[in-house]
Amino acid sequence: MLMSPRNKDGFALSDGETCERLWSFMRRFSRMTKEMRPSHRIDILTDALLHFARLTVVSLSKEGLVVHLMKVHGVSG
Repeated sequence: MLMSPRNKDGFALSDGETCERLWSFMRRFSRMTKEMRPSHRIDILTDALLHFARLTVVSLSKEGLVVHLMKVHGVSG
């Protein structure tokens, strides 16, 4: 219990929504990569994951995260 994320400052728990979005995004690659060689499949899936990560960062940086943090901390802007 001492090392539990619930008891550590700076840790946050997730509701799993991001993981669901990731799987939803990756689902479209299952048929496409089914017949590929393993090395090519890994390349395609790596590119897809990098693209998803970029989209996630961009969506957070478009004032969404800033506005959310301002609301949480009660700052008006």
